[in-house]
Amino acid sequence: MTEQLLGRMFASLIWIMTISLLLVKAHRSAQASYRLQAVGEAGLLAVLALNNEPWLWLDVGLVLAIKEIVIPRILSSHGEVASKDYGAKSAVGMAFLLMVAAIVTAAGLALGEVPGLDRPLMSGILIGAWFISFIHLSARYETWSLSWALLSLDTVSGVLAVSVAGPLPEFAGVGMELAALAIAVLLAWLSRKIFTLLHTTDVRDVEELTG
Repeated sequence: MTEQLLGRMFASLIWIMTISLLLVKAHRSAQASYRLQAVGEAGLLAVLALNNEPWLWLDVGLVLAIKEIVIPRILSSHGEVASKDYGAKSAVGMAFLLMVAAIVTAAGLALGEVPGLDRPLMSGILIGAWFISFIHLSARYETWSLSWALLSLDTVSGVLAVSVAGPLPEFAGVGMELAALAIAVLLAWLSRKIFTLLHTTDVRDVEELTG
């Protein structure tokens, strides 16, 4: 019972930080939200590791090392790119995005009740967070925000896979964390390149300048 409660708490932390990443107006705030989301991922994996899956402790260590320390440092290059970019460039308002997030969360909770899932509530929360990550990819226009959206989607997808499909082979968990690291390196390079060449962090400007 305690493990289930802890699992739901950490899943809820991931969900809250996924919404925060969708709504925050500054790169520094997004970085803080991503780090807290990583805490939720590490905590959830730790809870599962206590359930006779000791090899998951390796993933816990990798998450804390890569997502708490390495990736935020890599994307700190966005600090220069987005230092004066404060705001939420979106096709719709933040209140509307929050309403949509509530709707897809409800849909996720409903899907979590599919027969056969061992942890329906926890899985439903994570499915809702997964939907929110996809909304983030199409709702915001800042390159730094979209970078965090992709990394958030990677985090949520990983913990959702473990929650729904059960513990993955050890190499798969390690591979997902290394993939997140590779994504961060590529996104940091692309964002800096866009800003250096086109002097913008707005993907709409990139489309206009290249089209």
